Parts: sequence; C-alpha cells; structure tokens
Amino acid sequence: MKPNKILILSTKTENLKSVLTNLTYGADISRPEQRGLLAARKGDIALLYDMDNGRLIGPFIIESDIIYSEEKIWEKTWPFRILLRPALVKIGTIQKKELLDLIMDVGKVSLRDPSTLNTYWINPLIMKEAKDFLDEFLNRARFISYEKLLELYRLKTLKPWNPKKVLKIREYICSKLSASHTSASPREWLIEAALSYSENFSKELIGLSDEILIANGIYVYNKRFLDILISTADVSSVVLLEIKRVLDRKQAKTAVSQVSYYAYSLSRGLSIPLHKIFPGIIYWIQRHERNAGASEDSITEAIMKFVEDIAVATYGIRKDKFFVAKVNAECKNGAIMVKHDLIL
Repeated sequence: MKPNKILILSTKTENLKSVLTNLTYGADISRPEQRGLLAARKGDIALLYDMDNGRLIGPFIIESDIIYSEEKIWEKTWPFRILLRPALVKIGTIQKKELLDLIMDVGKVSLRDPSTLNTYWINPLIMKEAKDFLDEFLNRARFISYEKLLELYRLKTLKPWNPKKVLKIREYICSKLSASHTSASPREWLIEAALSYSENFSKELIGLSDEILIANGIYVYNKRFLDILISTADVSSVVLLEIKRVLDRKQAKTAVSQVSYYAYSLSRGLSIPLHKIFPGIIYWIQRHERNAGASEDSITEAIMKFVEDIAVATYGIRKDKFFVAKVNAECKNGAIMVKHDLIL
C-alpha cells in the first residue's frame, strides 16, 4: 500500500458514529477548512480522526468520487460525500499519545503541527509524507475487527448508505457554473472545483498529460492552504496554483507571496528540487466583467515586480518558472472545459 496521497478526515465523535455506520463521510467544500475533500478520488486511501478523543482509525479505501446529496445522515447536512470501505480485513487504531509520536516522527508539511487535525477537517497528505505516514500508521496501529470497532463506539449494526438521489461532482459543478454565467464571477471554491475536475485543464494550460496527482487544500502555514497542487506521478513537474476570483494589485502581491512560500516550503518538506516546481496564479474573468477596475497591463507589470522582489529575491525561485493565467469554464456534454489566457 504505497499511495501518493492520503486524506485524514476529521470529525466529532457523534458524527463519526454515523460515518462508521454508513461508511460515508461528508463535508461542505465551500468552507476553507473542508475544501481539501476536493482532493478525494475513487481509490484513494483515507484515515478517520476522532477529534474528541484523539483516535486515528483506518485505513479505508475511498469507493467513489465526490457525490452531492442532501439526504439526512448527520445532524448537519454535509452534502459533499464520499463512500468508504475498510482497506484491510481488520481496522487499525492509534490513540492520542501514539498519534502525537507518529506526527512528530514523520510530519513534514501538512502535519508539522498536531493541532491541524483539530482545526482543519480534511488534511490531504501527499508524496513522501503520505507514504511515510501510512507506513508508520500500519506499523504502530492496534488492529481489531470492524465489529469490535463498532462496539467501541456502542454501535450495533453496519448499514452502508445507499444513496437514492445524488449528483456526481461534475454534474453539481456544471449546474453552478451555468448559474454563474448570468451573475458575478463564481466563488473561489467553485473555481477551484471546476479546475480540479476539468477534462482539459492540466494538459492544455500546464502541459501535464501523464498520470497526475491532484491535491487540494494542503495546509502549509499560519492558516494558509495551497489551493491546488498538480504533479506528474514521478514528481518531475509540480505545479502550485493560488486561485483568485478577481485580481487587483493588493491581491496580486498577496498571491505571489503565498504561492512563493508554498513552493519553498514544499520543496524543503517533501525533498522536491525547487527547479521542478512551477508556482502559478489563476484568476477568473467573464466576458462582461472588468478585472476589479485595474487594467490588465498594470496588473501584469505589478506582478512582474512582485515576482522579482519576492519569488526571485526572497525564495530563489526562477522567474521563468512563474506564470499567471486568467480562466473561464463551461460544460459540454457533462465535461468541464477550461478556457485560459496566459498573461505572464
């Protein structure tokens, strides 16, 4: 079991009981601390974290891409959902003290600080951090039958959720994109979702056509999340994307600073040579909108200066690795197609 990505899914004990009974995890991807669920793909590995007692449980196989349903499972709706199944005959558990030791031993990027598990509901781990964490979890966990796990939480029966009326994630995104064409730009979370599930984005804009890894909502530092990471399977090219709904001078400086630090931090934490990392800024523009009142030329000029002063001078990122693009998206026959225009 050697994944390039695992998801640690946090929840309170009461909600966890429903997750274990229904083998279904839910979140609200419009909330920043839960947006990491966008990283989930069928076949990925997940671990469940009980926020109330510090217990980590797993591993599970994610049985579905994200689906949207408002059918009641928990007290709150949590409409964006994935289906789970135990990955092994027995299920592993690690208690709080052992978990803190595990994080101290192998946490490099997203799990350098154990408090992130109690603050951010979905924590994607990628590449070396993912592999090392899962290996050590399997080595240190105490394994019990799933029936014993249910008894531990005073649950009697396993009743996997059988959804009756759902939208697949692409169907949901398309319905929202269609509505946004008659109003202002979509929210940043919807832009991120559209890019993450686009059929052409990674190939046409970024030039990655091999087997790729996509991860969202990677916690890096000080309540800051990398919006999207896209990498080839062999980690020969890694693209980091900071997404903005619109871009003005102030947002441009913040975006350059954030994505530059993400590149530096991931390079050190995951042992990726900095020259293999391509930081980028993506912003959305519709035909009837102007870009926050600022001319495109002035924004481009400002970004070039910020790249020189921050990315190059502070973090040693090569200027030719940095890019900025404006994008739009539409759905054709259920496929999300992204149009883009590179401005830097």
